[in-house]
Amino acid sequence: MQFTREYFHRIDRSGRLFHDDSRLTDSGFLEFFFKRLRINDTGLNEMYPYVSPCGREMNFVQAENLAFVFHELRSGNLYYNFTGLCLPFRPGQLRSGIAGTLVHPARPPCWGALSPTLLLQLTKSIDESGGLYSLLWEGERFPIQPWPEDKPPPL
Repeated sequence: MQFTREYFHRIDRSGRLFHDDSRLTDSGFLEFFFKRLRINDTGLNEMYPYVSPCGREMNFVQAENLAFVFHELRSGNLYYNFTGLCLPFRPGQLRSGIAGTLVHPARPPCWGALSPTLLLQLTKSIDESGGLYSLLWEGERFPIQPWPEDKPPPL
């Protein structure tokens, strides 16, 4: 597939989007960009595991951890990547990921990481017993399962 232009971006651990060394902050652009973010199946620039198409232009994206980063939990919704976009919080779906992160389903087949700030806020509700973790959420205890060893790391 031929694109008129290609752009290359990165997403940091907190979920902020950068082009070169400039952080992109325009809320309209961020929502447009993240609504279209998906796995890179173009066969091009495979070092960039995600893409966000824009007409005949293609944005290729690398992430320090995962492309979707949940930064706020409000009214039962997880908000991601400093946009107004959110997904319902499903505490029973939390998994312990790589390098001490917690991951939650984003848009299938993708998973999102809880930002360090959000993880810190939730630590008061997370208990450990015998090497197993659980989250106490709205009076109910949810076990936090480890990411299955026989599955590739989440994207």
